[in-house]
Amino acid sequence: MKSILACLLISLTVLNTLAQQQPLPTLKTRSNSLIMYLAGQRDMFNGVNELPKSFSYDLGLDQETTPFILVSETDSVAMTVRYGLPTNFRIIRQAKGDTVLCEFTSHKQVKAATFSDAYKQLNEGKTSIDIPEVYELVNVVFALTDYGKTEAIYKDSP
Repeated sequence: MKSILACLLISLTVLNTLAQQQPLPTLKTRSNSLIMYLAGQRDMFNGVNELPKSFSYDLGLDQETTPFILVSETDSVAMTVRYGLPTNFRIIRQAKGDTVLCEFTSHKQVKAATFSDAYKQLNEGKTSIDIPEVYELVNVVFALTDYGKTEAIYKDSP
């Protein structure tokens, strides 16, 4: 009786593990480009046939969870991209007869710097170089240590 219960418990554990494993989303294409929908925006995912067999990309996105859809001429896959978590999928390249394993991750989008028209006009054609005092202090400290005896710290400048 104990052996039957042990076998039943092991079988249920194995079945539960297999049931939790989701198959990897897979897209088939004959084309070199796919239509990509990311956060509701339509764009092209070009160069599919030039991708290496394993391809990863990190997207800068505004939202932590973003819908992601790829569409080929005959197939489509829909996934969710989340900050810091890999979203894995496969693209079967029928033209090349192979498969690409893709991994997309995402991070919070950093907004581009914006400048007023007055600032742009005032600084048009100018170049300025600022060296923070803390940077200089750290270099002085490094120059006084054994690390400073190497060629890593340049000490012959004013």
